[in-house]
Amino acid sequence: MWFQLAHDSLRPWPWILTVLAALVLYPDLQDPETGYIRVMIDHLPPQLRGLMLARFLAANMSTIATNLNWGASYQVNDFHRRFWRPMATEKELVRVSQAATVFLTMMSAVVTFNMDSITGAWKLLIVTGAGTGGVLLLRWYWWRINAWSEMSAMACAFIVSVALQTLFHLDSDQPRQFAYIMLITVSITTVVWVAVTLVTKPEPMQILESFYRKTHPSRQG
Repeated sequence: MWFQLAHDSLRPWPWILTVLAALVLYPDLQDPETGYIRVMIDHLPPQLRGLMLARFLAANMSTIATNLNWGASYQVNDFHRRFWRPMATEKELVRVSQAATVFLTMMSAVVTFNMDSITGAWKLLIVTGAGTGGVLLLRWYWWRINAWSEMSAMACAFIVSVALQTLFHLDSDQPRQFAYIMLITVSITTVVWVAVTLVTKPEPMQILESFYRKTHPSRQG
């Protein structure tokens, strides 16, 4: 509860106030995304401008490193060692993580090269997250969901949302078309992950019981 309060309710307010100030100070900006930087350049002393620039670079690098390591961890722990090579050596796992990091870096470069603004990146994350939202919520209540359910949901949501924008030319900047992207992505992804759940083996009962004892996701039943 404290994390949600601090992360979603308290932390954004310095950014929100800065944006509101930018709307007043620069009402005729052709590119509204530059308002935050204009406030920083015009109203911060040189020392604080240098500190802000260093913090921007640090935040950018930490975010990149976090997501690359996160993706490599998925590949190594949740897929390679669990399903593909359970007896893999530590040396092999390190090589797999290195290959996964290089692959994710290249894919990230391709995706960002084809984006015009940070807004496009956020919209892609929103659509992909919406596609996986159902499985991430239901996994606490429907014990039939397994690792394949989540992996298929993540892969399908990403593929469908990108295909709708690149192959079918739906524009995420248009509200109606963005709604279509959301509805189609969620619908197709839900059908896919439910089908994958039903055709794959459930998690062993001892694992489910161990998970329940550790987390107690529901006090009912």
